[in-house]
Amino acid sequence: MAVPWMRMFPPEPDRGPGFYEAPRPLHMPPRDSRPFSYFMILFPETLMKEIIRHTNRYAHHHLQTNQNNLGQNARARSWKKIILSELKAFLSIFYNMSIVRKPSIPEYWNSRLPSQRSSWFPHTMARNRFQNILKFLHIADFRRMVGREHPAYDPAAIFRPLLNFVNRQFLRFIIPRREMCVDESLVRTKGHSVMRTLWKNRPMPLTIRNADPQPGAAVYMRQGNFLCLAARDVEGKKPVRLLSTLLPAHDLGCGRPRIVNAYNHNMGAIDMNDGLLSAYGVQRKTKKVWKKVLLHIFHRIMQNAYILYRENTTDRPVLTRLNFIMQVAESLSGCNVPGMPRRARRRVQNLKVLPRGKEKDCCVCSSNVRHGRGVRHRSRTI
Repeated sequence: MAVPWMRMFPPEPDRGPGFYEAPRPLHMPPRDSRPFSYFMILFPETLMKEIIRHTNRYAHHHLQTNQNNLGQNARARSWKKIILSELKAFLSIFYNMSIVRKPSIPEYWNSRLPSQRSSWFPHTMARNRFQNILKFLHIADFRRMVGREHPAYDPAAIFRPLLNFVNRQFLRFIIPRREMCVDESLVRTKGHSVMRTLWKNRPMPLTIRNADPQPGAAVYMRQGNFLCLAARDVEGKKPVRLLSTLLPAHDLGCGRPRIVNAYNHNMGAIDMNDGLLSAYGVQRKTKKVWKKVLLHIFHRIMQNAYILYRENTTDRPVLTRLNFIMQVAESLSGCNVPGMPRRARRRVQNLKVLPRGKEKDCCVCSSNVRHGRGVRHRSRTI
């Protein structure tokens, strides 16, 4: 039986600290480690190998089922199985795109205009190869996906394995501070999805929902460790409603609830988190909602890796987030195979017919004659 909500009147006795762990990072590499080490503990090679396995499987299935629908020169026809070094190079380019901003992906390989050239990108990976990997990128087994009409349909199933994995990783490597800001994060996309982004009619005690408190007279209710309140600072403004598992029902000398004061003191973390992610996060248009979420999680991994680095490193001064991303991208690209195949450019050859009597010796065949092999050949075209 659920514990009922009970009306509380301040002052309520302090319920104790309720938090005994010292906030700190856990299972960290040596404190003088490079940024790449912090990235790899959240994005290990085991995760990369899972991405490679599902990506290669989906690409093979797509090419088999759409063989007759692909054009003769379709980019997908050049697909080859991805290997670990190529995925690292792909991630290096992906993260570097959040620093070097261009209007579209092909522009990073633009070599027509000298002012727009970025030599690092074509040196790391060919454009078609990058776009093929981005097209076929998968983290879950597509064969287990069911249609929307199926009772077991889950719109997040295609990226849920990555979501579950990174959540376990994030919990494993840090003990957070007591004051935590919990907020939803929306991923903008033009695609259609049945996933919900807002909970309507969230459960709340009717006394709090319908409360119309006067300034300095907050309304409190408690259910076990949960304390809920409705308060108003200034006459004419809407009341605010907060929930806490730590602080008691207690008003300060100015009449403001203690919970409101604690929230005002710690609320800046929400805006800082959104600002960090928007500063170095690529928001490219896509109609595949799940892929937008997938790439958003990749950026979350980089952001949390930087937080672990900042909390554990002995570097003085501590690297900025920009320099951290740059060093991780550099380390990822250094793992690339130097002899990665690229599309060769075709040389345009023009033949010119020479008048009779002006023939030239063929440089290849005539050299064979000089070495005692074959006969002399002359050509009328150059």
